[in-house]
Amino acid sequence: MFLDGYLGPWSGKALRHFPDMPAIDPMNFDNCGKSAENRWNVPGERTLYLASSKAVALGEFARHLDEARSPGMRAGMRPRIVFSFSLSFSSALDLRDPLVCGELGLDPMTLMQDRPKARALAQFVRTLTEAQALLVPSMAFLDEMARHWNIVVFLEKLAPDPRACISAPTADGRFEIK
Repeated sequence: MFLDGYLGPWSGKALRHFPDMPAIDPMNFDNCGKSAENRWNVPGERTLYLASSKAVALGEFARHLDEARSPGMRAGMRPRIVFSFSLSFSSALDLRDPLVCGELGLDPMTLMQDRPKARALAQFVRTLTEAQALLVPSMAFLDEMARHWNIVVFLEKLAPDPRACISAPTADGRFEIK
């Protein structure tokens, strides 16, 4: 396939946040991909989103609240606890790379702002390549695509126990939206 030359291993750290409540299991991925508001999957596709930094996690969360939730929802919002994870994928595709977007005939800015196109591309990559994950620019920081990113993980493409690729969850602070 024409994208095979752009696929490669990727490892690093990324963050995920949860409501700050007792007994949070950061390795529970049961609810991943259920939201109709996700950019890179349709509801029901087991997809995990992680952020490159706390700024990205906060920016993306606040953006989702502003775009898709009622204004009063912020009032009852619990503080969020942030966990850092070690990630290691045998195959990932970096959509921040202009060469990849050029090969696909896509403008990254247009792609990022068009949810149906983003979902269609993710579905294409998910089903027709070996990629376990996509590195994508953060919608909250489109002016700094290389530095601020999200990683979109196709959970069904990982081993039955995702701990082989996603491990070492460590509490890494909190944030609150008011």
